Amino acid sequence: MFSDARTVEIYHAGERVALHFRSQAKGRATTDAAHMPSSHREYAKWTPERIESWAARTGPACAALSRKIMESHPHPELGFRACLGLTSLGRKYGENRLEAACTRALESGATRYRSVKSILENGLDSVWPHHPHLPWPPTTTCAARTTTPEKATKEKT
Repeated sequence: MFSDARTVEIYHAGERVALHFRSQAKGRATTDAAHMPSSHREYAKWTPERIESWAARTGPACAALSRKIMESHPHPELGFRACLGLTSLGRKYGENRLEAACTRALESGATRYRSVKSILENGLDSVWPHHPHLPWPPTTTCAARTTTPEKATKEKT
């Protein structure tokens, strides 16, 4: 490998195989798509807008979590892998469960891919955190009691 202030040259067996120009922006990388494996080229087609668009089709919590994941990195692209991991969780567990898991993750402040995966693996997407016997997310069929046991006893007498 040879480099100077403007370029980086890559050699293999004494022969130059690549030449890259250095980015003039501090902390920025330059990548030549032709030098990427085909799987990486497909990955490079994703944009923050495309990720959010996919997530919004799953639901508002999934979209919000994807946005938070991307915002938690200095460059949104660094969060793509985690966001794309959410897509695989949606295929494995279903979009309804993924949306419920994202809701729970957001409410608990656990806004990482691993947290959502753990919620799904442990079935916590279907349990309301404050009342483990009630389904999550709360529905009209799991409304809280309107009468206390003492009040009910007085009404019977």
